[in-house]
Amino acid sequence: MESMRPKTKAGSHATIAVIALITFHSSSSLGETITNSLPSIEANSLSVLVEDGAISQRGTLVPNAKPDRYQYRRSKEPRNITFKTDLESISFRVKESEVHEFVVLLNNTQHCLLKIEPRRFLRAHIKQAGLTNSATNIVVAIPLSTRLNNKPYISARINDGPEQGFLLDIGATGSGIAAKSAAKSGVRFGGSAKMGSVEGTKSIGMSSGNSVHIGSLTWTNVPLFEQRGGNTFLGEHGIIGNNLLENQVIELNYTESVFRIHPSIPKLPAGFSKLPMRMIHGVPHIPVEFIAADKSFTQWMMFDTGYENTALLNHRTASKHEMYQAGSKLGDRNGRQNGKTEIVAFPRLKFGDHIITNAPVDLQLPGVKPYPLELLGNDLLKRFDCFIDYYDEAIYLRPNFLLHGPYDRARSLGRFVLWSAISAAAVGLVIVWYWRKSRILPTSP
Repeated sequence: MESMRPKTKAGSHATIAVIALITFHSSSSLGETITNSLPSIEANSLSVLVEDGAISQRGTLVPNAKPDRYQYRRSKEPRNITFKTDLESISFRVKESEVHEFVVLLNNTQHCLLKIEPRRFLRAHIKQAGLTNSATNIVVAIPLSTRLNNKPYISARINDGPEQGFLLDIGATGSGIAAKSAAKSGVRFGGSAKMGSVEGTKSIGMSSGNSVHIGSLTWTNVPLFEQRGGNTFLGEHGIIGNNLLENQVIELNYTESVFRIHPSIPKLPAGFSKLPMRMIHGVPHIPVEFIAADKSFTQWMMFDTGYENTALLNHRTASKHEMYQAGSKLGDRNGRQNGKTEIVAFPRLKFGDHIITNAPVDLQLPGVKPYPLELLGNDLLKRFDCFIDYYDEAIYLRPNFLLHGPYDRARSLGRFVLWSAISAAAVGLVIVWYWRKSRILPTSP
C-alpha cells in the first residue's frame, strides 16, 4: 500500500508526500500452495530495499496482517523493479499495467505475499450540456498569474465552496486547502498525517472524499491535506499538486498567462527543447549540471513551482562539491522549512540546451539538519514556458520574456520597503523637530 511519509518544502509553505513505499502484510497461513506456485525470496530482517527503475526506497515487512500491494507509476517505457532483503533479491521486468506476485519467507516461518500492480490515478471528468464525460480529448485553459513570491496561481473550487486562488505546486505530491478556507468549502479533517522539516515532525489534518473543480474539469474522491503556513496575504487558499495532474499533460505558459491541461502532448510550437524527467517521491525532477571554472557535477533537482527562490542544495552536496567557494556571496537567508542558507551567485547552471549564468543559489549551511530535497524554484522556472508529460516522463522548456529579468523580487522589494520606511520615519522626525522648534521660538515685538 502507499505509505504517508513526510515531505519538507522550502519557502513559506509545506506539504506532505504520498510516496510509493511498500508496507508488507504477511500471513503464516498462506500455505504450501502459494510457496510452491510463486517465486520467493528469504529474509531475516523486516527492512526491504525497493529499486523501482532509477529510484531506491525503503519498505517494511509487517507480520500477522493480510497480503498487501506495491503500486508503481505507469510509464511509457518498461523498467525493472527489484526487491532486496538482507538475504536475497528478486527482480521483475514491468510493462504498463502488468501485475506480479511473489513471496518473502521471513525467518523461515512466515510467508509474506506481495502483489505488484499499477497505481490508479485520479481521473478528471468534464460536464457539458448536463452530461458527465471522461476528459480524454478535452484541452482546458485556466488563467495563470505569477505573484510577488514568484509562484503560479490558478482559480479552483473545492466541493460546493467558493472559487478561490490556489497555488499550482508541481513540487507537491498531494493537494490541500488552508485551514481557514476549509469550512467554507465543506472540508472536514478527520484523519492525520506526519509532516517534517528541519524543525522536526508534526501532525497535520487529512480529509477524504472531496471534489475539486478547475475550469470545466472535476475530480472526485480527492484526499486533501490541511495546509499550514500558506500565504493568505497573496490570496493563497490551498495547493493543487501532482495527484490531480499526473494523468494529464500540463502546460504552464507564462507568456500567455494561461495554464492548460491536455489529454496528450500536442504539436509543440518552435523553440521548445526536451529534457528527461524522473518522478522521484511523486514529483518531477530534471538533471541540472552545475559548472564552476574547471569543475562540474550533475544533480537531479525537483521541478518545484512552490519554491519561491531559484535553487536550493543541502550542505552535504554543497560541501562535497565545494560550492560555497564557487561564486560570489550575495547574502544569507533563514527559512523556516529549510534552515539557514548562504546565497551564492553560481557561475553556470545547465539543463538541456539552456545555460543560466550567475543565478542566486541557496546553499544550506553546515550545522543544521540536512534538507532532504534539492530544488529548482520558480524564480528560475517562471522564465520558461513548459509542458510536462508525466506518461512519457519528459519536460519541454522554452525561454520566455522573463529570462533576463531580475532575481529575488520579494527580497529586493523587502529591502526597498524597509529603506522607504526608514527614510519616511527620518523625514517625519525632521518635520516634527522643525514644527516644535517654530513653536518655542519667541515672536518679534
